[in-house]
Amino acid sequence: MNATNLSTTLIVLMFLVACSLGSSIVLLINKSYDAGEQQAAMRERRNTEATPCGDGDNPCTVGKPRINSMTVNTTIFTRYASTTVMTEVINEAETSQDTNFRFSLSKNAFISDFFMEVGGRIYQSEVKEKEEAQKAFDEAKSRNQTAAQVKLEGDDFTKFETEISLSADTTATFHLTFQELLRREKGSYKHKVNLFPREIVPQLRADVYINEPQGIKFADVSWNQEGGLPTQFLERALTVEREFGTAVTASLQPSVADQEALSGEGIKGDLLVTYDVTHDVDAGNIEVLNNYFVHHISPVNLEATRKSVVFVIDVSGSMGERAGDREEYGTKLSQTKIAMSTIINDIRPFDTFNILSFSSDVNSWQRGLVTASDRNKRSAQLFVEQLTARGGTNMKLGLDEAISRLNAVNSVGLPILIILTDGQPSSGVTNKEQIVRETTAAIDGTIALFGLAFGEDADFDLLEKLSGFNQGLARQIHSSSTPSDQLEGFYTEIATPLLYNVGISYSEGAVELETLTQHNFISYFEGTEMVVAGKLKEGFQGTQLMTVVSGEARDGAVEYELTKDVETAPDDSSRHVEDFAERLWAYLTVQDLLLRYRIALTDAEKEEIREEATRIALEYKFVTPLTSLIVIKPEDNQNKDDFLSFDGGPKKDYENDMYNTYNAGGGVVRNGGGYGGNGVIHSVSLWLTVVLVFVACLQLLA
Repeated sequence: MNATNLSTTLIVLMFLVACSLGSSIVLLINKSYDAGEQQAAMRERRNTEATPCGDGDNPCTVGKPRINSMTVNTTIFTRYASTTVMTEVINEAETSQDTNFRFSLSKNAFISDFFMEVGGRIYQSEVKEKEEAQKAFDEAKSRNQTAAQVKLEGDDFTKFETEISLSADTTATFHLTFQELLRREKGSYKHKVNLFPREIVPQLRADVYINEPQGIKFADVSWNQEGGLPTQFLERALTVEREFGTAVTASLQPSVADQEALSGEGIKGDLLVTYDVTHDVDAGNIEVLNNYFVHHISPVNLEATRKSVVFVIDVSGSMGERAGDREEYGTKLSQTKIAMSTIINDIRPFDTFNILSFSSDVNSWQRGLVTASDRNKRSAQLFVEQLTARGGTNMKLGLDEAISRLNAVNSVGLPILIILTDGQPSSGVTNKEQIVRETTAAIDGTIALFGLAFGEDADFDLLEKLSGFNQGLARQIHSSSTPSDQLEGFYTEIATPLLYNVGISYSEGAVELETLTQHNFISYFEGTEMVVAGKLKEGFQGTQLMTVVSGEARDGAVEYELTKDVETAPDDSSRHVEDFAERLWAYLTVQDLLLRYRIALTDAEKEEIREEATRIALEYKFVTPLTSLIVIKPEDNQNKDDFLSFDGGPKKDYENDMYNTYNAGGGVVRNGGGYGGNGVIHSVSLWLTVVLVFVACLQLLA
């Protein structure tokens, strides 16, 4: 090649390189200009939407993150309720800001899922042990990342807190799901959705859908606003539709004007659904899905069976103290006397009973249990009226005497021990572990023990252990409302046993026995329901699941049988909770483990139960006292695979993978680096330069 041709080629080559680099520079300038325009537009929008500014002493500021919309969807299928709350939160500030929401759930509910949506992308949460979740959240905040966590508020199992950190100029939608098994009490199921956003929400809606294959007997839907509720709001905002005999739909949609009329903080209260299903004198109803089953048993139209009851009443010195904040309540002992008068009157003539009082020692109304004749009732009321508060609290002695009286009676009926106390053991045996261990051994599975903790100073933990080991339950009697009414209400729940010594069995070889939740019940009371869940054996070839429910009724032994096709899918399968049978099994299992965790007597036993409860809670994403849910938006320079999908696994957008290297916020950088806003075009420009140089070099060598 001669010198002229070489010079010409070099000039052309330099021109092409300059053009190529120039295009990149222009694109970079354009990108910078576009970004400046976007930032200016965002600042203009914030200034337009901000609250009016004052003078120079009161400059314009952007307020805390605000809720733009909140939508609540609840689906109830065979008593298993799944509720999802979707909340869109906007941070219009130029710096990261924190906010939080507090909400109340039923004591039986578990939070089961939590994820956030930012910029059209889904970031799935993880369930972690509480300390680990808090540490991860704090670290994300320190890096100004958008993050959120859901955790129990203190030791109250019904109050939760959602703690959120939003990065600058961010809109995020948080999806929170909680689930619970609705328990039948006093003849109905209740589901409550607590709404308290603490501000006026432009778009607010709550929907409830109930689907009960067993049939719906009745359903009531109401809104309970704290501080009262205008009737016109209810008529405008709440609608209820009934679909055939198995479904009910309710919707609450208050306008901004409705919310402003209710309070300065908008809506604050509960959407309450109360309903019952149809029942019969049979073995109940079974639903089977994906090798898991749920069995509801609630036979009706049975006569009340006999019961033998011993009341054990604390009369130590502290029972002479005031019962609550209101002077008219009088002392704890006076409230107990009012309640006992009504309870004694309600004991059925064919029942037997006795009353013991304990302080430092024990006094008994009768030597043994006696029938509930009118004469005996009057005598019992006189005994109670003459009780006085004095001495210490020898709880173990009171329990021993009551168990001895019940064990000495061989009459037919359900044996029940009800103990009421306001304090902690202070005389006799005071070691709690010893009290629980020796009491449980003496009962030996034959007596249902119920504990009533009177006031906030009572040892509820001890009563919960005693009742938990002995097929009863413990209740706290609060001083904030009339104690005598609470005592009477409690007794009403257990006043009418329909069956006792109930056993539930299934086809031999059909069920993995170790997966069965509680399936032996010492008692079944009117207005309640027994629930069993379990898993079919791997490789089970049968087409039907058979069950037998047996127990003792007033007139003797009874037995009910039921057969269910295991291949039958739920009716209207689009309107039930996904994998409801398996999740309900996990729910019941964790509930049982948490109870055992609370009543465990040794640290070794507690640790073993904690590990199992945590394992299942993590697997099914339940927030328990042992776990928290946390979700963190990855930093812009994190791996693309850190973006998580709904099922917790890595997610890639292969369809638009070519453009995944940038987003509106400045770019997600993948392994090995990447480019900002117009990175794909930059790549084309640089590759074109390389190709042209290569061609020019070939010409030079020619």
